[in-house]
Amino acid sequence: MGFEILTLDGVRQLLAAKAPLNAFVRAALLGRYQVDLDAIDGVAVPALLAAQSAAKIVIVDEIGPMEALSPKFCEVVVNLLEDHTLMVIGTIVERHHPFADRVKSHPRVEIIKVTQTNRAALPDELHTCLASHFCALRSC
Repeated sequence: MGFEILTLDGVRQLLAAKAPLNAFVRAALLGRYQVDLDAIDGVAVPALLAAQSAAKIVIVDEIGPMEALSPKFCEVVVNLLEDHTLMVIGTIVERHHPFADRVKSHPRVEIIKVTQTNRAALPDELHTCLASHFCALRSC
């Protein structure tokens, strides 16, 4: 039926719904979905900016065609990647998409493809990576 934005502090808002079920004030059509640009700019973007100013790790789930419809979202994601004081962890669309391809080609981005074979081991690998990142920050 649709997609939601859910922030880590529990804010929840409808991101997209199958058109023409909902009429958003600022909407963009993506396939059979109507995307609420105000939800991206009013919920996702402020959550990312708050995380950038308050955290050492920022999680972006996901960077895809719906989110990329917002120029503000795209700008914030690029700024996060350019902020060398942060570790950015995210999920991104695999298929070709102009903004996603730009993110994937950023020098700070390391792509880990999730497969049936590796997905069980990924939590431990990510934990090790995060631990070493924090250890480097604290000069362990």
